[in-house]
Amino acid sequence: MVTFADNGCKDSCNAVITEDTELPDLTCEGDTLTCDSAEASATVTVNNPRGNELYEWSPAPVSGQGTNHARYDAAGTYKVVVTFADNGCKDSCEAVITQEPCARCPIVKIEKTHGTIQGQHELVDVTIDSLHDLTEGGMGGYDLLIAYDASALVLQAVIPGPPFYDPAPDGCGWEYFIYRQGPCGSCAGGCPSGMVRVFGLAETNNGPNHPDCFEPDPQPATIFTLDFLVTNDRTFECQYVPIYFFWCDCADNTISDSTGNWLYMDEIIYDFEGGIIWDENDDVNYPEHARIPWVGAPDYCIDSVPGKPIPVRCIDFWNGGVDIICADSIDDRGDINLNGTANEIADAVLFSNYFVRGLIVFNIPGPNAPHGQIAASDVNADGITLSVADLVYLIRIIIGDAAPYFKQAPLVITTDLNGGVLSVGASLGAAWVIVQGEHEPELLAPQMEMKYYYDAESDLTRILVYSMQKGHTFDGAFLAGLEGKVVTFEAATYEGAPVTARLVPDQFALYQSYPNPFNPITTISFALAEASDYKLTVYNTLGREVRSFTGHGQPGIVEIQWNADGHASGIYFYRLTAGDFTDTKKMVLLK
Repeated sequence: MVTFADNGCKDSCNAVITEDTELPDLTCEGDTLTCDSAEASATVTVNNPRGNELYEWSPAPVSGQGTNHARYDAAGTYKVVVTFADNGCKDSCEAVITQEPCARCPIVKIEKTHGTIQGQHELVDVTIDSLHDLTEGGMGGYDLLIAYDASALVLQAVIPGPPFYDPAPDGCGWEYFIYRQGPCGSCAGGCPSGMVRVFGLAETNNGPNHPDCFEPDPQPATIFTLDFLVTNDRTFECQYVPIYFFWCDCADNTISDSTGNWLYMDEIIYDFEGGIIWDENDDVNYPEHARIPWVGAPDYCIDSVPGKPIPVRCIDFWNGGVDIICADSIDDRGDINLNGTANEIADAVLFSNYFVRGLIVFNIPGPNAPHGQIAASDVNADGITLSVADLVYLIRIIIGDAAPYFKQAPLVITTDLNGGVLSVGASLGAAWVIVQGEHEPELLAPQMEMKYYYDAESDLTRILVYSMQKGHTFDGAFLAGLEGKVVTFEAATYEGAPVTARLVPDQFALYQSYPNPFNPITTISFALAEASDYKLTVYNTLGREVRSFTGHGQPGIVEIQWNADGHASGIYFYRLTAGDFTDTKKMVLLK
């Protein structure tokens, strides 16, 4: 109502005022961008029925703020909140956008082999991927320095990779390739083994021909192959033998572009499982003062020199190695053709063909061939495969002049640890038990003998249950007083056959890692009382997650190894979650 008043005279009128408070009913639409879709950024689009553009964006876009369309460059997946505000009236909507990172740097990998037979050659490929993203002109050369365990591997040769060195059209026709062994790859004086430098160039500016290309297609492509002879020393059985990149100076493990103007070096170094050993971009977790010796090029290698190009950190290196197979995981001796019948005439025919034609005769399909066939050739059980002595002994067995050496099949049993009492579900002749911590075990099998010893340095109690009397065996509950974690259980039948045991605990438990302190590998184990999903997470003292392991386990003991290469010395915590069970313990990395 409006009133007019003048010298006591009044008049008035009425009017209705309406304030528009209707919200705009916003909707947001996110975007996912992959490297193959476009050379652009992920976007968010806002639908507003009122057509107003009074928006607030969080986080702020690279461009387009104040419109109904915004662009985001950052790689990653994150939430965008768009708010409309007009005269105190507000509405908002949310969108999730994903900007997937593109592979921009080469990946150089040393192969991780599996099931390697001792006494044989093992070929380990060194490959490169994403090379086309390095420069427009591709790679012009490389200088790679690789170290290996010379007590287990003897380098026989380095073979140039066909994708680079074969002539067109199968290869790029690169011209120059050389390798040399010795400390940091040089041979001043003697040439100790354990390290090899491999050097290659697309061209040398002379000679009859020049390369047809600077990068093979498709990728990954083999740069070269390392030919190793694997030791016959049985102490290496079931072992992982590392092969890894090694840095002596700034030029090691570098790649040049095709012009020679740009030198590329390490950015991130991984173990064969993908765990980060060193990250040149992460100065918080991988500071320069804590750099692992011989890992990565130091930061002074990229110091700016006036008038000269600065080397670029843009290569991911993956270490590899050789897994030497366990003898118990391959086939019976004498069964050369893997047909289930050992020491027959067909085995002798196939074996004799090997001496004339070589390993090509071992071509039977299957997961264990040719490794299983090679392992089965140790007919005389002397630990050496593919020997003429094995052929002689095989022939003697076939004609009845010698008895075969059969491989003992392991007996699979279930063991139970309940209330500190260890029980077995079969009749055994001896058992060897190692328990974490100091214990005074009680022997519950009166017909057997027991010896035990506590090793304070390793914090382990070792127990041997056996008998020197004929016919003495035991079964059921045989040891008491074992309140700690059973680290090792080995047993055999009275006849001497090995036993494979599965320990079933009566409750969930997280055990102390061992060794502790450690450098750089420790084993973390835990007990699952029932089949469960589990997650094991390692944290530093700042509460940051540095590694996690997930999986599903059956009732029993689960062991996980953590390699702390690339992490600083100090205290770390590990937390287990399995079903409703959660526990945390600490360990010390001491370098």
